Amino acid sequence: MSRGVLCEFIAAEKTTYGVRRLCQVFGISPTIFYAWVARASGPTAAELEDAYAIEAAPTA
Repeated sequence: MSRGVLCEFIAAEKTTYGVRRLCQVFGISPTIFYAWVARASGPTAAELEDAYAIEAAPTA
């Protein structure tokens, strides 16, 4: 199962079981979950740079 799917599940169930417990059960660090939450609000700087580079690339 991918980390994204696990993080989505944890986000949905965190009020019932708690983030720390869910992360422990699935074997991921709470830091990974909270980083995923921070990125969920928008693209990362690296993703934006890649998108701008693709957009600025000359077409043949």
